[in-house]
Parts: sequence; C-alpha cells; structure tokens
Amino acid sequence: MNRGEELVYQRVLTGHAKLVFLEGKVGIRWYNFRWRKWITKSETYNRDRAKYYFARTSVYKNRAVWIIHNRKRIPPGYHIDHIDLDKTNDHPDNLKIQLMEESHRQGQMLQEDKTLRDLCDWFTLQSYLSGKTFWNSSQ
Repeated sequence: MNRGEELVYQRVLTGHAKLVFLEGKVGIRWYNFRWRKWITKSETYNRDRAKYYFARTSVYKNRAVWIIHNRKRIPPGYHIDHIDLDKTNDHPDNLKIQLMEESHRQGQMLQEDKTLRDLCDWFTLQSYLSGKTFWNSSQ
C-alpha cells in the first residue's frame, strides 16, 4: 500500500472521504482541511487509468474507490481488477480484489486470445485480397 492509498484509508476511517455518483460516473467527495470545505473529484476526462492526487501523492482511481467502498486496506500482493474489463468503469460493483499472479495470468490469456483473433483476421484479409485460400476448408 503506497502513501496515497494509506491517506485514502485514513480519511475513510475519519469520515473525510466518501463515494458519490454523478451522471452515472463514480466520484470521490474529499474534505480539504486547508480550504476547510468538501471537494468532489470526478472523472471529467477519458483516460485509460485515472489517477487522483491527494496531498502531494497519487493513487489510481479504481484502488481509491475500492478502499472507500470496502473500508479496508488492499493487502500486499493483490490487485484491483475490473470485472467487465473496462478500465474506465470504476463502479464499486465492477471492482474485485485478486491475487497479482491470478491477475497476470488472466491478462496473459486475454492477450493470447487477442493475438489469435488478429492473426485470423489477417489471414482472412490476405485470402480476400489475393483470391487464394491459405487452408483447405474441407478438413
């Protein structure tokens, strides 16, 4: 757990960090002690992995949402993964905690599937362009 995640966890325990749902997106309501007011941090841009910056440190949005929703620390060696594989969907129901090895294995299998699909698409395109077939369809 890095410094940013520990800060989020401490703020959750004291009631100074909450989840809010704005227009179908998840945001974080955060009490700023310097300004003495509540601030809502929501994702207004489309990025692969959104980072939130708190008190000169950063934390990935999916990890912050999981910590706030479950009110627990993320154990060492665990990742927070998206169930529907959409990294922009950080709704608490879409997040699951998973062992790092399991997460890497799942990512490797997805990459192999994508490579196989790309290869099949390439062969299909080549056979269409050349008018030839690369395999015997009767087998």
